[in-house]
Amino acid sequence: MKSGLVVALCVFAAGCATQTIAPVAQAPVVDPELGVVPSPVVAVAEKPLRKGGGYYRVGKPYKIADNWYRPEIEPDYSQIGIASWYGRAFHGRLTANGEIFDMNSLMAAHPTMPLPSYARVTNLDNNRSVIVRVNDRGPFAHDRLIDLSRQTARLLGFLHSGTAKVRVEYIDKAPLAGKDNAYLLASYNGPDVSPTGTSGSQPIITAYARPPRAPSDQISAEILKSGTPFDPYLALINSQGAAIASRRFGPLPARQAGFDTPSPMAGGPFPMPLGAMLPLGSWRSTS
Repeated sequence: MKSGLVVALCVFAAGCATQTIAPVAQAPVVDPELGVVPSPVVAVAEKPLRKGGGYYRVGKPYKIADNWYRPEIEPDYSQIGIASWYGRAFHGRLTANGEIFDMNSLMAAHPTMPLPSYARVTNLDNNRSVIVRVNDRGPFAHDRLIDLSRQTARLLGFLHSGTAKVRVEYIDKAPLAGKDNAYLLASYNGPDVSPTGTSGSQPIITAYARPPRAPSDQISAEILKSGTPFDPYLALINSQGAAIASRRFGPLPARQAGFDTPSPMAGGPFPMPLGAMLPLGSWRSTS
């Protein structure tokens, strides 16, 4: 009797040792209001997130909650609407163009802009403005115009209120490398903001874009393919001179011919002509 029990237990144990238990599949969580599935989490929140790594795309028209959205290149895009912000719930998730959302970087989601793009966002309640990297799709609810990262909302002064009336102005194509947060921070126009969200009195470096050198890549109408890397040429000047900019962002590169006259980005509300150049490109073919 005992021997039979031992044999049975051994057979059972052997079966357990060789059997692979399949994980229980979980149905994706669908937003009941919009009918969309959140993108997967691909990075650990406690570790630094990969920058860039996505791809250029414009995209075809798509439908969300009975509303049609038609992505397109609009060089003169300028719209006024409501912005909100998104943070920890989306931190580390894939964006619509294959990058990783970082709530602590200056990122944004827009329903129709090509990805990735640069856009200037101005809070019309306090005139604070900053350039953001648009690398995701949305928002799709409550007639909002744009969703901004938590850090962007903090700089623009609506972290606690949750929403703000803003102007969004398209600037240009952004490089795929994605390591542009220092450039974006330099574009901030407004009072100094401490980590606690309070204003200070230190001068803020203001950014300007100058026309970039013509890119060599050919851009298709639907999916924009990566071509020659963009030149991350910078010139950072603030009210206390280039030395401060150099200490914060590294040595200033040699000025290139043809960039002697600064031009404001997208007609933004800048005073002339304190400046910085962002590594911008062109969506349109130069041929």
